Amino acid sequence: MKKASSVVEFFANAVSEKKYSESIKYVYLPEDSFIYFKDYQIYVNNNNFYNELSNNKVKKIEKESNEEYAIVLDNGNKLNVKVTKDKNGEYKVIQNDLYISNWSFEVPGESDVFIDESLVSKKLINSNNKGHDVYVLPAIASGTKKFKISNELGSFLDDVNIAGSNNGQILEVKLDNEELVNKALNYIKESYNNIIDLYSKGESYSSYFASETDLNTSLDKF
Repeated sequence: MKKASSVVEFFANAVSEKKYSESIKYVYLPEDSFIYFKDYQIYVNNNNFYNELSNNKVKKIEKESNEEYAIVLDNGNKLNVKVTKDKNGEYKVIQNDLYISNWSFEVPGESDVFIDESLVSKKLINSNNKGHDVYVLPAIASGTKKFKISNELGSFLDDVNIAGSNNGQILEVKLDNEELVNKALNYIKESYNNIIDLYSKGESYSSYFASETDLNTSLDKF
């Protein structure tokens, strides 16, 4: 395992030489994060820390405390960074403003969710809210992401702006063409008939709803 000071030095030199595909290897990314190299590149291009470090040479690394180090540049300036250990016990450089922590969203239950074509693990479902699965992502880069929601009605794409201000938003399925609308209506009709059949037999129909409810109240929803 590399020493913390060595990790900071490798990271600083990689940034100074504009080798960002190398520097990202030393950046702390939480487990199950949705942060891609393209996100890191955007972050680098709009960050004063990276701008100064990439335009100067690294003179030395100074230890400020157990978790904080100073990158001393050849122009005399110092850039402070903190380190932490990842799940493998390796030291990494913290860049908290690279991502938003614990960003949540809701989608219709029993859906598969993809973010920029990567499947979101169902282990990230934190709870269920009235038939919606509530996902909590440990970390996701800010900016526009392409979400794909797939369920028995089909697949639906939506561009979502990731920001702290829209944490917890509901991503609804959008039925924007006649084929999907007809498919949804057929599903509702089939469900209606199944509920009537179960009710006439005295059997439970609660699986068709988010919670137990009275039949007449339930049928008002169709």
